[in-house]
Amino acid sequence: MIIRRELTVEHELIKWFLILALASSLVLICVAKSASDEKLKSSRSFPSEFQRWATSNDLNQGLLALGQNESGDWGDAASRYALTVKLQQIVNHHRKGNHEQAMLDWQELRLPLEAEVWRAVAMAACYMKTGDDWAAKPYLKDADAVANDNAVLSFLKAELIWHEILKQGEHNRMLASYTSSEGGDNPEFLNLAITVYKKVLAQAPHIDTTATLVPKQWGVRDNGLAELPVNPPTIGELLQALRLSDYVAVSHSRLGVLYEHTGDLENAETQLDQAAELGMNVSAEYLSLARKLKLTGQNAAAHRVFKKAIEAQKGGTI
Repeated sequence: MIIRRELTVEHELIKWFLILALASSLVLICVAKSASDEKLKSSRSFPSEFQRWATSNDLNQGLLALGQNESGDWGDAASRYALTVKLQQIVNHHRKGNHEQAMLDWQELRLPLEAEVWRAVAMAACYMKTGDDWAAKPYLKDADAVANDNAVLSFLKAELIWHEILKQGEHNRMLASYTSSEGGDNPEFLNLAITVYKKVLAQAPHIDTTATLVPKQWGVRDNGLAELPVNPPTIGELLQALRLSDYVAVSHSRLGVLYEHTGDLENAETQLDQAAELGMNVSAEYLSLARKLKLTGQNAAAHRVFKKAIEAQKGGTI
């Protein structure tokens, strides 16, 4: 009995020791997670100056808050030259796929309002490339407050919806495999995506890809020093480095798929044709559309679209 009682006491001590150890571990995990979340939140937020722009009714006041004086001067020639060089380095980081370093460099710069919008586009695009759509949303939201007519900004917002549709479609397919339901598409998401992608196409002609992120003269040192002139990166160069230069073609292809899923097969073919004309390979999308046309009894149209799928696969013109 004594042995049994001693064993029981020993077991109790061990049990409480384990409980205390587990509780301590949980506390440490919670503290670490809180610190990590705070650090991540800080890294995802815009500079405070841009936050003020987004809530200000007076954009000129927002520019003054950055330290620009009333004459529109952004510091001396040396400062403007250094900023131009830094922007070139950032675009080169993006071009080489070193997006993490580029994101760190973006956050260190003080920029004119027009360039701030492209900083937001770059940051959001980089987060989306890693699958972290949640982190991209604050950048898109803040930039939208001052540039909601920017086609590339609209494209990234449309892509967020597209990603949600893909996730929901996968969920529905999994659900259908366990139930008797067919797991159809959500028409609300489809129609919203169509609206935003159409907005992209309407806004795209207003994007001047030859425009520079900062004025060209900022790349010139006018104080007699030996530095060579630096060409500020253009919007087109930034988009190419971010792999976003084909956003118009992608928008057409997305619309082709969306129209197919909503039953507007004629518009689906038109959009895929436009994507193909811009050099995008949409053979898989054509093939899917041909099958849908076949299922709906439109045999002649199905045959025509199937031929387009074959030509697109070969890399030929339609």
